[in-house]
Amino acid sequence: SLVLDNCNIRADGATHLAHLLADKLCNMTKLNVANNTLGDEGIIKIADALRKNTSLVHLNVLDTFFGAKGSCAFAKCLRANKCGPLSAVHWDAAPETLDRRVREGQVVVSDDISLAEFVIDD
Repeated sequence: SLVLDNCNIRADGATHLAHLLADKLCNMTKLNVANNTLGDEGIIKIADALRKNTSLVHLNVLDTFFGAKGSCAFAKCLRANKCGPLSAVHWDAAPETLDRRVREGQVVVSDDISLAEFVIDD
């Protein structure tokens, strides 16, 4: 587990996390980067890295300030089941804030969206 909640991580820091996640020797199962300013650029890098990751099961990206582009990239990764063994995602991208190309498919909701599968309009 790696907890980096509220550590002032920005997109450049997300690049380093993405390298870690994409490394074939990475065995991290939980990552919490909530309350950081990753933005679209940072979350896209993390989503791309998750396509190569084989260990991460739980990811918390609440309040990381990503918008439509980041949401779309992340949703595409989830929809294609190309996020490795990832089974729990905590994020605050309300469906109305998603890019118009993304529409809600099936969402399990608690206090946040805990696991989501999206249908992408290509």
